[in-house]
Amino acid sequence: MERLDVAFLRAIDHCTSVGGPVGVLFSGGVDSAILAWALRDRPRTTLFTLGTAGATDLGSAESAARIVGLPWQGIPVDGP
Repeated sequence: MERLDVAFLRAIDHCTSVGGPVGVLFSGGVDSAILAWALRDRPRTTLFTLGTAGATDLGSAESAARIVGLPWQGIPVDGP
């Protein structure tokens, strides 16, 4: 587990070391929530969720983003 933790943090440092804004495709599920939590203290990090207008996953992701404490933007997409 320690090697996984070190590799995860090293990858985050590598991705954020350029100093620009960081965008995360955020579902609010476990995987993206762990990533968002690890990035919560990084400046200029924003979470983005794509979903059809009124979809429950947009609301769930917005709630999870509030818990993590990062800015969130829902992006509605048209259905088929």
